[in-house]
Amino acid sequence: MEAYKDRVIRERNALDTKLAKLELFFYTDNFASLPEDEQGRLDGQAHAMRLYSYFLCERIRAFPKKEKK
Repeated sequence: MEAYKDRVIRERNALDTKLAKLELFFYTDNFASLPEDEQGRLDGQAHAMRLYSYFLCERIRAFPKKEKK
């Protein structure tokens, strides 16, 4: 695999791992104890991360496919 493709895939995987952890945090007592404005910022961060992940996935889908011989 070309180096840039590998970097994009690793970046998407790392981002998705962080996003999953953040989304799980939303269901904790620690999150519930945060001020409402901080909860909103974290929700906004998760939204931005989802959007970023979406575009990384779009880039990965657009990678040229190898032709079979």
